[in-house]
Amino acid sequence: MLLPLWLLAAYVAKLGYELMVDPILPVEAGNSAGLFLILTAAFLAEYELLVLLRLFRKDGDPPVLTRMLPGLPLLCYLLLLAFGDWLAFVRYQIGVQGLALTEFLDLAPFFFFQCLGLLGSLRVYGRTGLAWQRLQGSMLIAPMLFLLLGLQDLLLLHPLSRAAILELPGVFECSVGLSSILVAVVFPLLFILVVARKKLPQKDVGDALFALAKRARVGVRQIRVWETGMLMINAAVLGPVRWTRQVIFTDLILACFKHRQIMAVFAHELAHIKRRHFLKQALFFCILPLLLAFTLLREDDTVAWQIALLFAVLLVLLPVFSFLAHRFEHEADLFGARILGSYDDMISALEEVDNRFPAGKRTASLRHPSTERRIEFLARAAEDPDSLSGWFRKSKAVQSVLYLALGICIGLALPRLREDSRLGYPSFLLSSGYASSAHEELQAVEPSDDSERLAWQAAVEDASRAMAMCILHGDSEGPKLVPTLRSRALKRGWKALRNRQVLMNKPRNRPSNRHSDANRTADREDYDRVALAWFRLAQRWGSYDQLLAAMELFLQSTLDDDHEGTRRSVLLLRLLPSLPKLDKSVGLLLKRES
Repeated sequence: MLLPLWLLAAYVAKLGYELMVDPILPVEAGNSAGLFLILTAAFLAEYELLVLLRLFRKDGDPPVLTRMLPGLPLLCYLLLLAFGDWLAFVRYQIGVQGLALTEFLDLAPFFFFQCLGLLGSLRVYGRTGLAWQRLQGSMLIAPMLFLLLGLQDLLLLHPLSRAAILELPGVFECSVGLSSILVAVVFPLLFILVVARKKLPQKDVGDALFALAKRARVGVRQIRVWETGMLMINAAVLGPVRWTRQVIFTDLILACFKHRQIMAVFAHELAHIKRRHFLKQALFFCILPLLLAFTLLREDDTVAWQIALLFAVLLVLLPVFSFLAHRFEHEADLFGARILGSYDDMISALEEVDNRFPAGKRTASLRHPSTERRIEFLARAAEDPDSLSGWFRKSKAVQSVLYLALGICIGLALPRLREDSRLGYPSFLLSSGYASSAHEELQAVEPSDDSERLAWQAAVEDASRAMAMCILHGDSEGPKLVPTLRSRALKRGWKALRNRQVLMNKPRNRPSNRHSDANRTADREDYDRVALAWFRLAQRWGSYDQLLAAMELFLQSTLDDDHEGTRRSVLLLRLLPSLPKLDKSVGLLLKRES
């Protein structure tokens, strides 16, 4: 099977580690690099041990070692996360930028151990076996994940699109949705590159299948063969658009099925497209749960509660998914038989499946009803088509309820998006470089509560600072000015820190010193607030910067008398590779605070 269950387990483990270890602090390079080498040596040693045991044992492979082999890459990756601080190593020692590259390096050890498992399988058994299938599953999903994140990185490069994604409510979700559509369009090309590399060998069969697709008015680009070693009997259609759509047959179908049975299987897949089953499943079981979670969640909810609520929604929808999936399979059988013009050929194909895999004759899965029920349904339709009217009414009723729920969720989400955009739109204008327009929009906003008032005041101060810079330098506002604004904000932030350090270096308790301790503290806090405001503006006008984030944490913790936050931020700043580039006074400041 190509289900990337091991990759999904590794990814969930990584996300769980990020939630539990927050924030991720810098570590010494040797912790991760040294443990990575030790785990690599231990990984190879287990396979060599298995080779030695196979030489001396006559009763087969040791069961304990062989059962550990599939999960060994995941185990090594978990050890590297927990004891090697691999995520911190990627973020601070390697210091990469971009979502896609960071995610790739986070998961790189898992892919490396999977490749070692493939080599180990060759070393022990002389064949790749299931290790290649596990690696294939990762090779199918991981590039799609990196492509999705890479598209987000591209959108974040331009100041205007970056401001829209980060500030306007709903834009990030729309960008992820559009990127996911593009990924779905590209996925069939990756599938035939990694898995179904072989074209359909029988030209006459291929011509008949393409003629059937043309008659059904369904665009299909290619028909490919998935070589499973005669282990799997299945067919699938991949791709939402005709330009990349592929129909996949496993080798067992082509080897065992007759010509008309292959035509019936192909007609079944065409019926899925004609009836828009994949679009409906995406609407009901991807978009609807997200919209439902969005309407129920609030900004002050914890991450754990958000995840729990999303899983609860999915758990409630799981029986509905199974019900509709079974209905869609029956519909595909029925309309596929009508496309083909023969119920007998569709029934014959299902009977052949029963002969090859009798376990599925009476047993239904999450997505497929039992073949016995599918055959009974087709026989009933062939004998009396009018008897299915009640069945269709029930299917339409369930789908109507889901469409109604989708509409209600959209109706509840729109007012919330409109409410969130009260401050989101001015923030978008400010992040895009339109400081005066942002200031005007903020003046028209009336905060509804204390928390919104604080955010409104901070936004007004930021807009005023940005507008003053533009007026001082005589610049015309717009996205082209954003890099210049960022550079100026950074200079003013570091200048405020230098002034802070000059103040703190003045001698205390002297008659000539005109600052009392109280005034001295107040002046220091003023400099901290000014520096913090400029650094936040610089973060607003550029990509995420670890140094600025650490400085923000340091200044905010100092203002709040948060000693733990101050200690953590000083540790971050001391271990960041970019610290030597800072002004000498900042280094003295850190020395004083530590």
